[in-house]
Parts: sequence; structure tokens; C-alpha cells
Amino acid sequence: MFEILSHPNIPKPLHGLAPRVILGAGWWRKERTDAIARQNSRCACCGVHLQDAEFHQWLEAHEFYNIDFVNGVATYSHAVALCHACHQFIHSGRLLAVLRKGEISHERVYRIVDRGLDLCFENSVTPYIGLQPLVEHLDINWTSFWEPDFYAPWANWKLIIDDLEYSGFKTIEDWADFYQSEITDEERLKWSAW
Repeated sequence: MFEILSHPNIPKPLHGLAPRVILGAGWWRKERTDAIARQNSRCACCGVHLQDAEFHQWLEAHEFYNIDFVNGVATYSHAVALCHACHQFIHSGRLLAVLRKGEISHERVYRIVDRGLDLCFENSVTPYIGLQPLVEHLDINWTSFWEPDFYAPWANWKLIIDDLEYSGFKTIEDWADFYQSEITDEERLKWSAW
């Protein structure tokens, strides 16, 4: 249950591709409704009932993927219902971006991350390396993250939904242009080294 806190961020080549975007709002409403019903209106991660959830008294749906970092394939598996705090913890890259834009308070982000790390610690879960920039930005003393040993080259990445393949951004430069983001030397090396 708590292992979902270690779910990796969707790889950058596939940003913007999501089953809910590709298959439409009606499909996504059904997936979300089914996930909440399957979980008896409880967060799939921390188990809180939607009426008792911190921040919002509803559950959000998260797209769960099986990610093959070696071959560059993210296969949509299913939707899981999460409370706002657990969902934001998993989407750490987005959370850091909205924090930097001033769209969310530092206190709220700190609470989300601190809560998530407490759950990780209490349940022997190692979060994904994508959380590290946010943890460092918040000046939280946490150093245990997992990272794949290998990343497929940028151009190899594809998303699979119901046996259909979808491609994302062709290059890291295309991604950076779209998101108006700088590319670090570390990111460029990670995505071009293989």
C-alpha cells in the first residue's frame, strides 16, 4: 500500500501524454470513479477515508504505470485513488514547479513532503529520485532515494495504453521549449549518455 509513495515520475519524454488526455474526460471519470469504489473511498496509499483527508475531502485519481527504464516503455496499468497529499508527494516535480511559480505556499508543500517522508520512514519505503530536488529545495534532511541504473535514450520512449503506442517529445530541447524550462547538464547527460 505505501509502496505507491515510491512510484516514479513519468519520464520527461512522455510528459503531457496521459491516458486521460488521449482517451478523454469521460473515460477518465469512469476510471476515477471505479478506483474510488474499489478502494472503498480510501486513499490507496495512506488509507485515509476521503472525509478525513487533509487539505481536501475528496480523492484524486493517479495513473499507475509499469515503467521499463531500460527499454523506454511506460505501460498504463490502472488508476488508483489517492488523497491530495499522497498524490502531490508522488508528483514531486510538478509540486516543485508550482512552488517556484508561487502557486502554492511553502508551508503547504513542506507539510505534504514532510508527511510523505514520515510515511516512507514508518513503512520502509524508499522514494524515487525525482523527489530529491524538492527535498533539497525545502532543506529537508533526507538522502535515501532509489534511481534506475539505466535510462533508455530519449527517442526510444513510448507510452502504451491498451496495447497502443504513443510517442512524446522528440528531444529534450523540444521538452524544454514547451515547458519553458532550462536543461541542466546533468539532465542532458542522463538522457543522451546511452
